Amino acid sequence: MKRIIISLLLISGCATTSTTNNTELAAKVIPQKMAENCTFVEQFAINKTNLFNSVNSKIQKAQVEAAERAVSKGANSMVIEDTDVTGNGHVVNVSVSTYKCDS
Repeated sequence: MKRIIISLLLISGCATTSTTNNTELAAKVIPQKMAENCTFVEQFAINKTNLFNSVNSKIQKAQVEAAERAVSKGANSMVIEDTDVTGNGHVVNVSVSTYKCDS
């Protein structure tokens, strides 16, 4: 199953920690190492299910929603912990940790 997920992500042009290419996110995506100097806000997952949207589209929508939620909770940065694609690409779960960073 993991090989299928990895194959889907590679085919769609996304890695598990990739961000949307053409969309400006409300919260900055940072690597885990940079988050060590920030204040943790919360960790959550966003689920997107739609038979008619592409995997990339669902990942993009989940990342936009995660960034908006991060900002609404007082965070300005987020680490994408995991992107899981299941159901033959019909279900996308994006897990993020959000942080308030000074710079």
